[in-house]
Amino acid sequence: MISDRTKAAMAQAKLRGVKLGNPRLDSGEAAWANIRAADAFASKVYPIIEEMIAEGISLRAMARELNERGIKTRTGKHWQASTVQNVILWGQKI
Repeated sequence: MISDRTKAAMAQAKLRGVKLGNPRLDSGEAAWANIRAADAFASKVYPIIEEMIAEGISLRAMARELNERGIKTRTGKHWQASTVQNVILWGQKI
């Protein structure tokens, strides 16, 4: 019943001209801008991580080293092993 009422209300809103959905994501531009920003950041930090890979440093140690150097993630946070791994995976795709 809830689903039926929700669908009916959305149909009525649409008839009144209400634009449904998230307008920022309708064109996909916001998502692509986010992807481009992430790629640009990864391309800058990947060479540093690549050097650490060559030295045989663990993901956790890499995160610690990046934090000690004062390098923040793209979103301005501290590095975690999983964040380092994401950049490594990005580097393997290029």
